[in-house]
Amino acid sequence: MPNLNQKLTRAKRGWRTKLWSSVFVASLVVILAVPAVYFAGSAPIRIIPPQAADKAELAVVEGVGVVLFDKVYLFGAHGVLGVSAPGFIRQTVNLDLSRRNNPPLLIQMQPAPARVVITTNPARAQTRWHVNGEYIDTGEKFDRRLEAGKAVIELNHDFFHPQRIELDVERAKDIAKRVDLIAVDGSLAVRSEPIGAHVTINGEDKGDTPMQLWAAGGVHRVKVALEGYQTIDESITITNAQPAIERDYRLQAAQIAVAVEATPAGGVLYVNGVASVAPLLLAGGEAHVLRYEKAGYVAQTHEIPPTAAKQVELKFALQEEVGELTVRSTPSAELRIHGKLIGSTPQTLQLQAVAQPITLTRAGYRSVELTVTPSADAPLLIDETLQTELAARLAQAKPTLSAAAGITLKFFDPRAQGNNHFTMGAPVGEPGRRANEFQREVILTRAFYVSTTEINEAQFSQYLAHGSNPDHPVRNISWAQAAEFCNWLSAQDGLEPVYRMDDGRLRELNETADGYRLPTEAEWEWLARIAARDKDTPARFIWGNEEKIPKGSGNFADESVKGKFPKYIARYKDGHIGVAPVGSFAADTAGLYDMAGNVREWVHDGYDLQPPEAGVVVANPFGPVHDRNTLHIIKGAGFRSASMSELRASFRGASSRTHDDVGFRVVRYLYGKE
Repeated sequence: MPNLNQKLTRAKRGWRTKLWSSVFVASLVVILAVPAVYFAGSAPIRIIPPQAADKAELAVVEGVGVVLFDKVYLFGAHGVLGVSAPGFIRQTVNLDLSRRNNPPLLIQMQPAPARVVITTNPARAQTRWHVNGEYIDTGEKFDRRLEAGKAVIELNHDFFHPQRIELDVERAKDIAKRVDLIAVDGSLAVRSEPIGAHVTINGEDKGDTPMQLWAAGGVHRVKVALEGYQTIDESITITNAQPAIERDYRLQAAQIAVAVEATPAGGVLYVNGVASVAPLLLAGGEAHVLRYEKAGYVAQTHEIPPTAAKQVELKFALQEEVGELTVRSTPSAELRIHGKLIGSTPQTLQLQAVAQPITLTRAGYRSVELTVTPSADAPLLIDETLQTELAARLAQAKPTLSAAAGITLKFFDPRAQGNNHFTMGAPVGEPGRRANEFQREVILTRAFYVSTTEINEAQFSQYLAHGSNPDHPVRNISWAQAAEFCNWLSAQDGLEPVYRMDDGRLRELNETADGYRLPTEAEWEWLARIAARDKDTPARFIWGNEEKIPKGSGNFADESVKGKFPKYIARYKDGHIGVAPVGSFAADTAGLYDMAGNVREWVHDGYDLQPPEAGVVVANPFGPVHDRNTLHIIKGAGFRSASMSELRASFRGASSRTHDDVGFRVVRYLYGKE
């Protein structure tokens, strides 16, 4: 018992201690708060609407302050006031109480929206929702927050009647509703031609056409079937916008499935004249014509009658079409078909009626290539007259030709000009004649091209670097170097070379090649004295027979070289002391440049002093060129030439070394194997 009294005494003593402590703290807060409030910034507070003001709760959430008796006190210039009220959206207000007398704070609370949830029975994902006439969403339910007030909610699904819900929306309320959807009560009328077709809807038998029946809103699978006709299978949709549907079907005869087996493969199948691809589905109740064709085979036709079964199998087995082909040619030639040698013409062959590539070839003649298609309807005859390769090339020859290295050549056909039989050299007694200028009877029978100018340094340097003046004629080169350039030029243009050189020496000559070479002495003299001239008598000089040199005839040793060269031509000025660029003077009557001067020119022939045989006419002479010849003929005059003897076209020089006034030009046969 004493222990209990002691415990009670101690409890009373502790309670008194706590009470006096609380009183002390409260008194201290009041003592400190009064001056603090006095020294803080403050502003009155007014909250609207009244429904929010009645139950509003305010507190300083940022900064140090307190709200007392509808007034906010802030210990400092700035802070944030939090305001909340049931049914309204919580707000925060930025405070600026830096002045002593701050204006009242008017705080307008915004009503909190209500949450409206509307579901449907049955739930349909394609339901469209509108609020106050504005489209909101499509889905199986409506779940939105709405402002307080009147709200009209409309829901619409194509397969159900539209519905309208009017709500009085209160702030911060949760509203839930469920709407039973009412299916559209539609109708479906089905008619057919012919009548009596059986109708199923969604797999359920409904009877025969014509008919009209009820159908709820939705998608319905309709099948209309009648023996001997194609079944109609269609999806029909009944909606609240179109609840009544009518169908008038014109039934088509049942299709015929046609399987086709055709040999050989790769042909074309025609159905009623139109190219088609198997397998086929054809309209029933009609006749059809099928034809299978392939080049080189006899076409085959099948007919399908209107009464054919729903499935038909057809087989096409084509037989080769063979035609007779006779090939003749004048003269006889080798016949190749598809590249295979058949024999010499004439030939009569039995060939398949497909395109047959034919080639006729004979040495020295232009090949004939053609493609023919034999036919079983009538024999086919090919009768060709072959054209010699020369005649073919003559017919195609161009007046000028461009060669590699930028060389231009001109075409000459001595036979066509009618002055191809002439006398080379000079007669005894001709002023200036030298003893080596033997007269020879020559005939030129082969067409050729000749470069219009002497080969210049730029052109030669594409083969071998030489000289420093690109437009000047190349000089200081040997006969062998000129011949090797000709071989290089032939290779550039894909032609057969004329010379076979070995270590700078000629080992073999191919006179039937169509590649580039040096002109023969006979060709050079014919070009200089005969070509493109009216007179039958060969001219002594490039410009004619008069010894007086016409102005601008060429680049010779004129008065400008007086005192520099041993000889010069008095009263003649050509404007150049030494060598001139190629083509600096007008072309001669044959259309060639610098035949009369600038640099002398190497020709093909080797030099000898063997007199010609009397009364012998030599055709297309190449002259004596073989390994033993160390001297080669030089024709024409150059910029060092001054005597009348040197200026004559029949003048013959010879050398085995290089000279600073000797160059060359090139020629090539139109057809070397003539």
